[in-house]
Amino acid sequence: MEKAAIRQQILHDLNRRYATKKYDPNKHLAPADWETILTAGRLSPSSYGYEPWKFVLLDQQARQDIQPFAWGAVASAKGADKLIAILVRKDVTYNSPYVQHLVRDIKHKEFSETDPRTLNFKNFQENDLQLKTDQDRYNWASRQAYLALANMLMAAARLDVDSCPIEDLTTRRRTST
Repeated sequence: MEKAAIRQQILHDLNRRYATKKYDPNKHLAPADWETILTAGRLSPSSYGYEPWKFVLLDQQARQDIQPFAWGAVASAKGADKLIAILVRKDVTYNSPYVQHLVRDIKHKEFSETDPRTLNFKNFQENDLQLKTDQDRYNWASRQAYLALANMLMAAARLDVDSCPIEDLTTRRRTST
């Protein structure tokens, strides 16, 4: 396919995409499409490739459980064939068990707190981005998760699958009256 056609297809997909507010519960997503959408999220870029997210497919009970605090998801929860939550980590530090797992078990490298890549990540978080608290790291991880979400939405649009991103409301600051 020529680049001009690819550009045109990308713009077509983005123009076709919209936030679907109500789904037909009788329509089901093809397993191959679902796998492609999930893979698009999994293959998304993230800082240092540390993917501080987890995709969770919500069952019917979880869909009911989120309704009191995710009011934007109520219609989707009732009709969408698939509903996922993208959870983010607030414990991603240069020497956290999660990072050690990624280095050892996923990247198949030896982990060392003195390795140049480890020290670069530590400097990146602590000095460049000033990620000092769990909340700072949560905010950073949330921004990383948006990259995965965007790729999943684009993959869904390309496959003519309706979708609707719904932002987390549980972390909003609430004031007492």
